[in-house]
Amino acid sequence: MPIDTVKRMFAITGIYLIICSGLLSCNLTQDGYVIKITPEQIQEKLNPVFPISKRYLAVFKLTLKDPTVTLTEGSNRVGFGVTAATNVSVSDTDLAGRAHMTAGIRFDPEEASLSLVDPLVETLDISVLPEKYHDEVMLAAGIAAKEYLDDYEVYRLDLSGIKQAIAKMVLKSVVVEGGVLNITLGFGK
Repeated sequence: MPIDTVKRMFAITGIYLIICSGLLSCNLTQDGYVIKITPEQIQEKLNPVFPISKRYLAVFKLTLKDPTVTLTEGSNRVGFGVTAATNVSVSDTDLAGRAHMTAGIRFDPEEASLSLVDPLVETLDISVLPEKYHDEVMLAAGIAAKEYLDDYEVYRLDLSGIKQAIAKMVLKSVVVEGGVLNITLGFGK
């Protein structure tokens, strides 16, 4: 066998072994590539966007601050509580309380990033808020959440190595398991 052919076979075998070891060391399952994101990682990405303040009707100001990420087992959404405060007082008590929000996850293969989508204010608990203003405050909180959090990047894949270069795939599933957000990317559906 010619020496060039032997060298080529060794080079191909070496490349094959490097690729195989890279695949074995990553989170590759039969369903695809699994990215595990902890609540702390999401929290770190959310902190810079808060506080969010928005003025409505030239009088009412709503501020959302102090996000606390909560992941619910089995959910496909990221949850987070926020302090909701207004510039309005009732009986000398400031209108403030907690809101719970959730957002879905979108994968952008071009940017290799994961972003929040469709943020929703699920609950709003402001004890002294007159019932007649509850819907307006919920609407204001929803508008603020959508304006500031829709398409907000919470994770970017590192494409410097082979194990994450595979991740230029499609989003197959998002689910909270074991207290972490498991995002599965793969080919096709």
